[in-house]
Amino acid sequence: AAARAPGRGGGRRPKLTPEQWEQAGRLLAAGETRHRVGLLFDVSISTLYKKFPVNQSR
Repeated sequence: AAARAPGRGGGRRPKLTPEQWEQAGRLLAAGETRHRVGLLFDVSISTLYKKFPVNQSR
């Protein structure tokens, strides 16, 4: 309640901006590895898998 009173929401600030997430998605679509994208943006590989899941079409 104390954080909401002055107009702020609670919770942790996002690690990347929406523009950075878009750029990460473009890099992955271009064939860059998740490991390299994770190093570039300082996020874990598991975070990239959550945000950009692998297509499971069989």
